[in-house]
Amino acid sequence: MAINFKEISQIVKNIFDKYNKSKFMLENYNQQDKNYDLYLLVKFALNDLDEDSKRILTQEYIKKRESHWWNDYYSQTTYYSLKRKAMEQFLACLKR
Repeated sequence: MAINFKEISQIVKNIFDKYNKSKFMLENYNQQDKNYDLYLLVKFALNDLDEDSKRILTQEYIKKRESHWWNDYYSQTTYYSLKRKAMEQFLACLKR
């Protein structure tokens, strides 16, 4: 069953929300929270991605840049194509 763009985007967003909370606890309170293992998995997965995929996921879900930040890098069509690829690769890395 194919998953649509909106669904995959929500799944990735939920993962990064947990990642960001865990990162905050670690950096500000030097504490590992219940999502620490996920935090480590996300870090490893990001390191396995190509440059475009890593940039897109980092800008969108970690740095939470303003909308259309990608105009400096990609056309709209290219951006959404690369974003889908990035999300799929990221989830595949987490499954390994």
